[in-house]
Amino acid sequence: MSKNTSPVLSSEEPPTVSDDSTITTTTIREDFVLAAPDKFKDDEPAEESNVSNQDLPQIMNLNCLLLADTTLECAPLHLQHVLRHFENASRIAPGELLFVLTYIIALESGFVAQKHYEEMGSRLHWISSTTSYHSKNVLRLSRLAPNYESNEEQTRFYLKLSSITDMNVTSTDQISALLAAFVTGDFLIVTLSPATSTTAKGYSVALSIGRFVLSMSIKNKPIYQRLKKLDELTNLLREQLFVPMRNQHLYWLSAPIYPSLDAMPPELYDNILQYLSFNQLKILVNVNKSLYNSTINSKHMIKMRA
Repeated sequence: MSKNTSPVLSSEEPPTVSDDSTITTTTIREDFVLAAPDKFKDDEPAEESNVSNQDLPQIMNLNCLLLADTTLECAPLHLQHVLRHFENASRIAPGELLFVLTYIIALESGFVAQKHYEEMGSRLHWISSTTSYHSKNVLRLSRLAPNYESNEEQTRFYLKLSSITDMNVTSTDQISALLAAFVTGDFLIVTLSPATSTTAKGYSVALSIGRFVLSMSIKNKPIYQRLKKLDELTNLLREQLFVPMRNQHLYWLSAPIYPSLDAMPPELYDNILQYLSFNQLKILVNVNKSLYNSTINSKHMIKMRA
């Protein structure tokens, strides 16, 4: 049974949190852009269509901007926004809550629900290949209900995602991925699969539900106090699922992924390849198509093959 419960693009990296215990708060607009105070804008509409009209908090804690920054005392605005889409968030099952957290990390990693991508594409800020995070878009997308599907027992969850990029996309298959998860025992198995037409590989990870979500709700306490080790969860999902899939999307679009050998100016290859032996060059040509062409056509390789 389908359930509609629940649910980048400028170039900014996720912020780092200071070790200073002092909490700083400020009142800001939803179009706040990290590390760029000169980009506060007054000429854009504050709301778009299909956005919840609920009275959402307007105070952003500058020490609590990402899911990984969540503590017993505070939660980032986009986490609060997403949880408000549930009629009774305090009773949400641990497995489903962990899937919702996975969706939030996907937003922070440069992904968006495919349905929202189709509806809001022109109103999103495109993300370059050098980054995956934009605070304004994460906040904006968190105001839209996650439109994932689930079975009646709430043990299987599915959501189609799109990678947000500033490259020209000729086919949605180039930037699509299916986020799926199912509960088995005390674990949530999460997979991220590319479009079947690409014949590319997918990624998966097994998450211990109890490690990240408490099974019991705390009376008269916000739901985010059931959450723990969110920095570990964020790093695990980014490294195992979202970063590899996003890099795969960018590679299909011939976008340079920084920092990498693929992203270097062509004139630098000859200077680097001259230090490699012929056997090392033969290994390099098998890495990918881009390095194959750069190596085969390099002056050093031509000279060694002569």
